[in-house]
Amino acid sequence: MDERKQELESARRGFAYRMTLSMRIQHIFFGLCLLILSLTGLALLLGDSDFGRWLVALEGGFENRGIIHRVAAIGLIISVVFHLAYSLFSESGSREFRRRFIGRQDLKQLAGSFRYSVGRLPTPPAIGKYSFGQKLHYWLAGFFSLTMILSGLALWNPTATMSLLPQWVMPVLLALHGYEGVLLFIVIIVWHLYDAHLSPGNFPMSNVWLSGRMPLDKAKELHRLEYERLMKMIREADE
Repeated sequence: MDERKQELESARRGFAYRMTLSMRIQHIFFGLCLLILSLTGLALLLGDSDFGRWLVALEGGFENRGIIHRVAAIGLIISVVFHLAYSLFSESGSREFRRRFIGRQDLKQLAGSFRYSVGRLPTPPAIGKYSFGQKLHYWLAGFFSLTMILSGLALWNPTATMSLLPQWVMPVLLALHGYEGVLLFIVIIVWHLYDAHLSPGNFPMSNVWLSGRMPLDKAKELHRLEYERLMKMIREADE
């Protein structure tokens, strides 16, 4: 069944279809790799603290921590490469990729959300399938993932890196890789976890990442433009 038919069928049943099966699998695999990388990376970064020593012990020792970190890094590379191929060469992937671009309408939505939060607008602005915050999550995750992969590959083989680059690059890469990992942890694990699952209206968990669907009444509240698009699709199909 193509995605338009899936959207129409889901809308008739009272749901907004938001994530294909491929997107859900990619989301889970990417998140799992990031979680493992964050925990094993923090164990190294905070190795002199009680928390860092506890993480190292939990991961089976320092050497085992390194192995787990590298396996998760390979998983992240596979995840990013597959997602790029999916976004560029599949019909549904390229459509969703274009929808995630940040444009003038998103900046207007951001300004409207701020005005609503300070009481200057009676209702929040209408949002499409993705809000400004969701798009920002996506692009930050992509940027940090790519830079983490590049710096991680350079650190993986320091002899080859130092034969090609000046000596001062290695400590810079070490600092960049470590603290960028902390930023990635904050953006994905903390910010995204709160926004998607722990925020009011979503607590204790949104089911979209498992089912790929959102109840239409919730879509109407959170993604009004997407809801209106689905209602128009139903009307056109019934004519």
